[in-house]
Amino acid sequence: MVNDSGTEECDDGNTDSNDGCSAVCAADCAAQPLTGCRAASVSTLLVKDDANNAKDVVKWKWIKGAATSFAELANPTAGGTYNLCLYPNVPGAGSLGGQILMPSGPPWLATGIKGYRFKDPTLAVGGVYLMQIIAGTEGRAKIVVIGVRDNLPDTLMPATSYTVQLVDTQADTCWESVFSQGALSPTLFKGKSLN
Repeated sequence: MVNDSGTEECDDGNTDSNDGCSAVCAADCAAQPLTGCRAASVSTLLVKDDANNAKDVVKWKWIKGAATSFAELANPTAGGTYNLCLYPNVPGAGSLGGQILMPSGPPWLATGIKGYRFKDPTLAVGGVYLMQIIAGTEGRAKIVVIGVRDNLPDTLMPATSYTVQLVDTQADTCWESVFSQGALSPTLFKGKSLN
């Protein structure tokens, strides 16, 4: 269903992903990056999309980030969900290459009143091993995502530029890094962004 603001509400009555709402009734990533996302003064990205999926890696660090209070974070231990949206060749003519919806519940844990931490050695959720979201004043907020192996999306490379966004699917708050360069080979991207 599309509401008055032009965005889809998650009430489409099914449990199919990639039709605007995911299987757990959270909004899918947009085809193009959202605007108005919070930036970090330092970000790094490593994407390896090998023919052998056991060697695949996504590692994103959003550090020294824009001010984000703990109250502004969706609580993934109590229904909040996040979507990691990966856009190869954006900036440029690219579009959404892959997404990983991080559902609420275990193994998410609150880290005091600083943020939330997800750690799963089984890699069951889209290949994500670690996701950490830390609130902080300007320059002190932080996000770390590490994903590996077979469950990562298979459409992340090749890329000569990259945009990564983490989206709070309830509030549409988003955090972003844009990498204008970093291609080392058709299967490897390693970028650093300084704002």
